[in-house]
Amino acid sequence: MACPGSAHLTQHDYHTTYADQGNDRHGDAEAAAVLGANEDLPWQVRKLLEPGDVLSAECAMAIDTSDDTARALGHIAWRDYTGLRPFEIPGTIDLIVYGERRILVVDYKGFERVTSAADNQQLACAALAVARAAGRDEVTVAIVYLGASWLSADIATLGMFELDAHSARLRDMMISTDKTLRPGPHCKYCHAFLSCPEQKALAIQAGTGEIAVRVESMIPFQDDSEAAEAYELLQRIKIVVSRLNAALHARAAERPIQLRSGKLFGPHHKLGNEKLDGDVVYETVKRLHDQTTADAAVARVATKKRLDAALKGKRGAAKAVIEAVRAAGGAERKTTTTIEEYDSKLQLVADDDDPPPALADSPF
Repeated sequence: MACPGSAHLTQHDYHTTYADQGNDRHGDAEAAAVLGANEDLPWQVRKLLEPGDVLSAECAMAIDTSDDTARALGHIAWRDYTGLRPFEIPGTIDLIVYGERRILVVDYKGFERVTSAADNQQLACAALAVARAAGRDEVTVAIVYLGASWLSADIATLGMFELDAHSARLRDMMISTDKTLRPGPHCKYCHAFLSCPEQKALAIQAGTGEIAVRVESMIPFQDDSEAAEAYELLQRIKIVVSRLNAALHARAAERPIQLRSGKLFGPHHKLGNEKLDGDVVYETVKRLHDQTTADAAVARVATKKRLDAALKGKRGAAKAVIEAVRAAGGAERKTTTTIEEYDSKLQLVADDDDPPPALADSPF
């Protein structure tokens, strides 16, 4: 949908670095659902569960845009969508929760924020597949950030109107003859990346030095439009660099690459940085010098991520500790300024650490 022309290019079925990182992140969550170990599920998911819920992880499904139906593909190898019908769109849903009152579709993400659950087209596809296959006209969807475990789930309900509208968008997309290419952040997931004329042109410009000349000619920026163009170019370069870097490391892992400089690029064993045990250092410095010097030499560092890991499996323990620390004056939160993308529209936002008011009394 973001780039209509990509559907008309040759597709290359391979894992991207971004996809592999995503797979690694939610492996534990998938295992917990498969084994029925609900206590090991992310706390954001546990808060959404109701008595009698049935969980199903890694559900491969396909939407047939020709007749607005959907079907489960059964157990398949990882993303092996073979045997599809001409107008089917396949996908694998991270988690489906079947309950008496509702069906819940959960999508796991890392730490990078994505489009909200209410407007997320990936989730809309998953909800549409489940709704059509189950004969429902309403599906609850949720985004759970595994890489930002302090964030509550982003939840929305897609009803008949939203589902029908998305079905129409998919049908229009499948019959479209639009071959317009629109590079953007979505390129890093695209299986047509290697055959894309836009990416090839960028690679040629980089190789000939044309990009360097182009960038230098833009600096300093004459106006906002030129600055915006430079920003978009930088994002495209980052994607190309990241994918090229991943491909080179994958190739070098198989066997070293002989470089034109005479050096090799490949696995190279060397001693890493020496790590010191904080407790041992503290006691040693205290013994050889004094406690004041020991206190200056060793610092204690606490993070929410380490706290979550230490208290994993103890429901509500991490939140209780954080609340006690705050009450004791052991927490502070400063406002920082960063240069990043953001929505200029006014939004109502809640504290990242706290659940919505209606869920304030729910267990962590």
